[in-house]
Amino acid sequence: MIITSNKVFEKWTELLLDVALTTAIMDRLTYRCEIFNMTGKSYRLGNRKSLFND
Repeated sequence: MIITSNKVFEKWTELLLDVALTTAIMDRLTYRCEIFNMTGKSYRLGNRKSLFND
């Protein structure tokens, strides 16, 4: 399973609105997994901006 997000783990409580729930979900999602922190310009965002400039 692959899950992507533009939010850091600390900001997930803004989405789920519950610290305990967020902690439990993050604990289960990150147990025995590989986390890749991708940095740099977004390909999708760059193309999306060009769609709205027309």
